Amino acid sequence: MKIEELLDEFDFELLKKNIIVIKSEICDDLVIIFQKAMAILAIWGNPDITIYIKSNGGNTKASLDIYDMISNYPGKTTGIAIGFAKSAAVTILQACNKRKSYAHSSFLIHYIVLSNISLVTLIKKKKLKALIKDSKKSHKRVENILVEKTGLSRKKIRSECLKYYEITAKKAFKLGLIDEIITGEQEKEHE
Repeated sequence: MKIEELLDEFDFELLKKNIIVIKSEICDDLVIIFQKAMAILAIWGNPDITIYIKSNGGNTKASLDIYDMISNYPGKTTGIAIGFAKSAAVTILQACNKRKSYAHSSFLIHYIVLSNISLVTLIKKKKLKALIKDSKKSHKRVENILVEKTGLSRKKIRSECLKYYEITAKKAFKLGLIDEIITGEQEKEHE
């Protein structure tokens, strides 16, 4: 198999320019795409990369897998939120060495929301307890990341997660979720 066959043509062309785009739900399929992209980048000597993010979020565990890949990547990483980075997408953005956003992007952090839970899981106490324990563990990892990356207290992070509403790029900057808001002349540098 040729390297270029590991990703679709569009994603491979972007990767040749050291760009990865997250434009979908954060899920296990995206983790696989990321693994392939990271393998290709390793072959190419781990160049500095830019990761564009426009996602409503998704699976917390998948976001943590991608977070680990980015945070352990040997090259420099710049994450740029375009339009919106919500939930699990915010977690991924935190892995980048530089975290940027366009001025009109929005962000959302919140406690884990579970979906696709079977009735059996809800009825059987043992399964429900295991689900709750696993969810708390995943949320604690996300919370630890947010505390570390933003410099905010755990209490403040929990307070912001409880609000469950979208925030502006300015508010995200104030909270430490991003390092820079891209405006005016800076936009031309990224086009």
